Amino acid sequence: MAQLQPASTSRLFSISGTNYEADVVASSRGVLLSVTAKNYDTLGHMYRGNALAALSLSDAIRLRHLLDEAIAVAKDTPPAQPGIWFNATVSDVARRIG
Repeated sequence: MAQLQPASTSRLFSISGTNYEADVVASSRGVLLSVTAKNYDTLGHMYRGNALAALSLSDAIRLRHLLDEAIAVAKDTPPAQPGIWFNATVSDVARRIG
């Protein structure tokens, strides 16, 4: 699992993987969360989606608790549990309707 790495300042953190990049910025007004994801549509074409959220400190704490709960569930999920939208799943749909 990737670790958050500090970027150019002590207030900016970034994490990335094959299909995503997330930036987290802490400020006196809260937390800014920027997420870019690479996804595939039902025809198999790749596109990028972007989201930006300015979270209050209390909402950031709530998000942290939700992530903690999701991580706990993920740890107990058997490896054979299929994903819902893996790239191969979307590509398979594209092949079937294409």
